[in-house]
Amino acid sequence: MASPADPWQIPVRIAGQTALQGLGNATSGRIAALFERSFYLSTDTGLVCIGDETLYPGPLNLITAAPAGTNWRASGLCLHAPVRFSTNRFSVGHQMSFSLEDLQPWKAAPGPDTPVALTAARGLSGFRETARSQVRTEGLGGFIFKDEPDNSPCCRIASRPI
Repeated sequence: MASPADPWQIPVRIAGQTALQGLGNATSGRIAALFERSFYLSTDTGLVCIGDETLYPGPLNLITAAPAGTNWRASGLCLHAPVRFSTNRFSVGHQMSFSLEDLQPWKAAPGPDTPVALTAARGLSGFRETARSQVRTEGLGGFIFKDEPDNSPCCRIASRPI
């Protein structure tokens, strides 16, 4: 929930790793996209998606304590509004500040070792082996399997710009 003393001071509850990197050491930013349920900040270190408690956790997302159904467009935020950063906090435009003090980092749960996952892994391994025998040696086919060096002239020339 927003601070009772200042309703526009909103704690961030959950933050994905990419979002934290996008805020880490950021010195400038702006609102890059503005929607009813979320908005995006573009900073000099990355991109961050901000939403209320109904936003699903993800690597790019900051889930705030704003009430469910918060309409960010109607809140007074404006596209391209500046973002200011300070220790454990950032402010968007002149309306809102977001506290990073008590957030919980989010990480995706590791994939299960279920029969379906194991079957899929075996199937992908078989597909890789079949595909390896089908890759042409001329052209750019050598880039498909980066773990194997390719000596084709085309790959050698293209590897510098790629």
